[in-house]
Amino acid sequence: MKEKEVRLHEGASSEGYLAHIFRRMAKELFNEDVGVLTYRILKNKNFQEVTLERDREVLLSFEVAYGFRKIQKLS
Repeated sequence: MKEKEVRLHEGASSEGYLAHIFRRMAKELFNEDVGVLTYRILKNKNFQEVTLERDREVLLSFEVAYGFRKIQKLS
């Protein structure tokens, strides 16, 4: 993959980049075209998850954490 391709994405925030990478991985790994992403709130609105499912099986899962404390808890 060329560096130029990675830098081109919709949205200007981290969430926009997450959506871009999620859609790209869904297409490349599972040949799935993902439209609108639906985020599920985990502990609170600052900690959310988006998943790609097929036949009730989770194929791909990304988490979004806002705030430094939340990010530290992920590792």
